[in-house]
Amino acid sequence: MIANAIDIMDRFRKYINRWSRDLKTSDLNTSKFLSEEIDGVEVRGQSYYSLRVRFKDKEFTLVHQESKKEAHARPSAFALPSSQSLFRTLTLPKVASSERTAVIRSALESALSIPIDEYEIAWKRDKAAVYCFLTQKADLANAYSDLTEHNLKPIWIFPKALALTAASEACTNSQDPYIILDIDESECTIVLVQNNIIIDAKSTPGLTDCSTEESWDPLREIARILLAWKESHPFTDSAPILLTGSLDEQSESIILKFLKHTQLHIKPQAENTLKRFAAFGAALLANSVDAFHQTCGYQVEACEKEEIRQWLKPVALFVALFLLLSLIVNGIGQIFLQERQNKLEKQFHELSFHALPVKPAGFNDDPKTLSELEASLDQIDEHLATQALYPLIPETPKLSKLFSWLAEIANTCSEEAGGQPIELSQIQYILVKRPEKSKPKEHYQVRVDLEFTAGNATQARKFH
Repeated sequence: MIANAIDIMDRFRKYINRWSRDLKTSDLNTSKFLSEEIDGVEVRGQSYYSLRVRFKDKEFTLVHQESKKEAHARPSAFALPSSQSLFRTLTLPKVASSERTAVIRSALESALSIPIDEYEIAWKRDKAAVYCFLTQKADLANAYSDLTEHNLKPIWIFPKALALTAASEACTNSQDPYIILDIDESECTIVLVQNNIIIDAKSTPGLTDCSTEESWDPLREIARILLAWKESHPFTDSAPILLTGSLDEQSESIILKFLKHTQLHIKPQAENTLKRFAAFGAALLANSVDAFHQTCGYQVEACEKEEIRQWLKPVALFVALFLLLSLIVNGIGQIFLQERQNKLEKQFHELSFHALPVKPAGFNDDPKTLSELEASLDQIDEHLATQALYPLIPETPKLSKLFSWLAEIANTCSEEAGGQPIELSQIQYILVKRPEKSKPKEHYQVRVDLEFTAGNATQARKFH
């Protein structure tokens, strides 16, 4: 149990160290999710689809979701349908960062038919240009409500066009302009990208297939948008198209021929994301949310509460483990202190008996606490430093043990040789030499003189 607690604490410490180290980087990118696995979610028609992505450093892998319940078990990032967002590009003069949001809202207000206070704005700045996504607060609230009804827990909500751009940036190495065309039955999203920056973004009605005359109407609308882009941005004429969404290969081929554009190829490991490209991009964006929430995305009040709830469990676990380790360390410390006190008490009683036949003034001969013991031992050391001789406590038998040993030998000799028992009449126990002060490991030398009376000569020889 203690080993597991220490292991969890070590993992949490590593995460905190990594989070603190990321804060010092220039882009301040660090995941707001405690898990390395993030669910990106998108809506197609009336159904919600999620794609779980596992991140390790700058690499990503897709995680198989075995069941619907398991698929909705984690906090998620949602790609908001493009029909609910407006894209605007602004050119702003240099302003202080504290005033930038107010200037952006003021510049956008004149181009909207609805008061700006009813919109949430997600924006991204590139030098003087500012790329803005606007979504009505009511639409965000409804989107969040629908997600929670499907047992999803959104932490962040991102514009779909932004999610598609983030996914394409991770899946391609192209620095040239290209077009993202995401098609499903509910809507089509068209994004013009140059240097990984969104130049423009539009949405049209959904496209299911190319089998009927009516099904070509959305495709003609897409062609009209591309023609308008060609007039304002001539480089789009040769820009390749990255096709994503729910169409089959035959329909994709027909669309590319109709639009007269080539297809943009992506990295092989990302091909499985094309059917859920917006969900994949939302997961990527959530993984790169900066520490101060200065991100091009929406986080409504309910999302913030969900984020706090996601933090509460690991923080509570951290606090509980910290308290547990504190109690363990405190208990171990008390054991060590008690052992030290017992050892010092033994040393004190031996030294005070042998080294201090006369107690100096102010000497505490009955210390109770560890600090009192240390103070009394310091007094003994100071006293011994002034003496010519110093006491050493040898690990030699006591005199009573010596008598018992001699008596045992005498009884044995008497029993083996017969006759009257041996009697010890006199014994002298004299210290001949003690260790020098500089050589405390030397042995004591003791002389023992015995006088005894034996019942016969055999007893005397055996005893001698």
